[in-house]
Amino acid sequence: MRREAVRSAARQELQEIERELHRAHSAMDYQKGRVPYEQWQKTLPAAELPSDDPLITSNLAALAWCELERGLESGETVWQNHIHTVELALDSPRTEQLTLARLVEQTERMGRGLPDPLGTHLRDRLHGLQVQRGRRRILIGATASTGVIAIVAIVVMIIQWSNEVSQRHQITKRLHEMTERGEIEQATELAKQFDARWQHMPEWLDAKASIVTAQKALADRERRYEALMSQAEAVSDIDEKGFERSIRETEDHVNKPPISDDLKQRFDQGWRMLSAERQKRKNKLEESLTSRMAVQESEINTLETMFMEMELAEFTAMRDRIQGALNVLADSPGLPKNLADSVKFHRSRLDDIDRKNSKAIRRKQLFAELSKHSRVPHNSPAPGVDGYITSLAKGAETLIKSDTLVEELQKSSQEAPAWKAVYAVQQGLPSDPALMFPVDPQKLALRKKEIAGLIERNQMCPLQDVLKTYSALLKTLEERQNAVETFRKYLATEEMNGLFVVYTTTTLRPYYLNESAELKSGSFFRWCRRNESSQVRLSFSRLKNSKPEDAPQKQLAEKLRAILKEIAYDNWGDICRRLVETTLEERNPSASDVDPILKLEILTRINDMAVKGNSDWNSQKLFQDFAEPLQAARIKYANADWADPEDKNLEKYRDTVSGLERDSKVNSANVFTKSQAPFTDLAKKLQDRYEAIGFMWKLDEEAPQIQIPLNPGKPCQILASVPLENATETANRHRFEIVGDINSKGQIEPKQDSLSKYFRAGRLLFVKTSID
Repeated sequence: MRREAVRSAARQELQEIERELHRAHSAMDYQKGRVPYEQWQKTLPAAELPSDDPLITSNLAALAWCELERGLESGETVWQNHIHTVELALDSPRTEQLTLARLVEQTERMGRGLPDPLGTHLRDRLHGLQVQRGRRRILIGATASTGVIAIVAIVVMIIQWSNEVSQRHQITKRLHEMTERGEIEQATELAKQFDARWQHMPEWLDAKASIVTAQKALADRERRYEALMSQAEAVSDIDEKGFERSIRETEDHVNKPPISDDLKQRFDQGWRMLSAERQKRKNKLEESLTSRMAVQESEINTLETMFMEMELAEFTAMRDRIQGALNVLADSPGLPKNLADSVKFHRSRLDDIDRKNSKAIRRKQLFAELSKHSRVPHNSPAPGVDGYITSLAKGAETLIKSDTLVEELQKSSQEAPAWKAVYAVQQGLPSDPALMFPVDPQKLALRKKEIAGLIERNQMCPLQDVLKTYSALLKTLEERQNAVETFRKYLATEEMNGLFVVYTTTTLRPYYLNESAELKSGSFFRWCRRNESSQVRLSFSRLKNSKPEDAPQKQLAEKLRAILKEIAYDNWGDICRRLVETTLEERNPSASDVDPILKLEILTRINDMAVKGNSDWNSQKLFQDFAEPLQAARIKYANADWADPEDKNLEKYRDTVSGLERDSKVNSANVFTKSQAPFTDLAKKLQDRYEAIGFMWKLDEEAPQIQIPLNPGKPCQILASVPLENATETANRHRFEIVGDINSKGQIEPKQDSLSKYFRAGRLLFVKTSID
């Protein structure tokens, strides 16, 4: 384990060094590549990589370049050191002639010329020392003339010696190069030409010895080469790695120095012939296997195309037959990699088709179940959806767990309370508008309680808004009843229903009495004021009528009560308008005797009742034009006693009030009619009926679909019950969204954007039947 960890760490380090090597190689900058190259050489042994490892093969070019540059750099370093040695020798006046001669010989061996003027300086210095030495000999052993001859002889000798050394170096260098290239015969012939001249020179003897050594090595390599080629030929045709390893071993042997061009040529021809023969045998085997594979591929294609229409037994038999044939192919010796990959691929295809077939069978069963139960008429009780919900749950359990439909079906099952709530609410709503908005207080209270229960029990219902509006309007009806009862009580008060009048010749207005007894001459009678009554005696002759008559407002009260009896859920505005118009004499000419100030009181009370009984509280603005001047006048004349016939100041008040009456008559025509719209609109909505008619469906990557098992055959909208978005206060609330239509021809027209947005497999779809 520890060794494996060391190898893994070394390999990882080599991968990091690899990037630096490639950067330096790309820039051809050895200065950048020197450090990573040295790190590579240091780390490589620990990684224990085979020679064909991709990490080595992919870096061969960069490594070879670094090796070449290092060799050039090493040779350059030796050369620079030699130049430095020459410079030091020339700088010292004590350097001997022999030292300078050796430096010249070393320069010739390196095969490079010293830079000028250093080379010229070395030759001049060596020549000068030789001349000086010759002169000393001449001065000691001969005359001046003899000395000149000796100097010339010495110079000639030195030149001949220098040329001899240079030639020997060149010939030995060529011998070594030829030996390294494996040109043994050529090297032997060249050595024979100069052997007599230099047979005792150590440098020459070394060159001849290298030729002998190369001859022995070449003979050994020939024998080893034949053995390695025999081994390669014996490798099995199916052992491709073994053959490559054997050829690589032979190639490495051929490329060892001294390299023989003849041996390389023989190797190139030999391994090509072996490879060609092996390839022929492999091709023949591969053709047979390929033919067998093509048969199975055709079978799989047929199975993939036909499995949806096949019976289970037929599908199973064909699948097992193909599986057995693929197993035989997989176990065939020498199966090429491409065919082995094909076997794996077709096995995976077969497994995939098997899964698809299993999925298709289960989906067919589920689709049939959902189609069977998704049609739920609106008059079905809420449990009518239970069959569909059971199908959803069953589908989620029986489908393959990896099937994408499972999660969708589970989510759709969670919406079941909303679907059931639609039917529960419809069962709790009356179809008759008169029963929706009862006038009777007891029936109204019972209806309120029933609707409150529906709202509480069906929180997820997409009809919650309609129910809450219904509840609010029932509350409005209750307020309306209270307002009507208050107005009825006012109509039953003494000032509206219990007073009588007598008229005199001296007063513009009558006296209001609370008794109907006939008046007699000289008697006192008590007449009413708003806050008190007074006793007065009038001359009998001043009375226009001694028998008191009913006060004119009594007749008006009777007419107003008769109008109130006609109240229904959808005529509130009309009733309020008629009350105003009756009070304003439009339909009751006899009401002209009602005191204008009393009319003001009646009109303001009618307005109060209308506002309290209005269904849309925001529409109180409708009453402003009518109510504001009345309210202002009511405040102004609040203390005016309309029952006082003797107050002269009241007449100007009455004139003002009469003007208000005229304005009110004009304004009342369009004020109250709009207030009944919410009731009539809601009555239509409450008569709408919803029924489940189908469901959403989708197969894998297909587009979302609308499945309607039994088309209603008439134009209608297709609705989906979907959760409210960002409704934190009503987290489980649903609403209806339009996802398609059924046209007049009975064709389904999906609204793809909406259908995709609200898609969930198995989600019930509804249609609405409206009463126009």
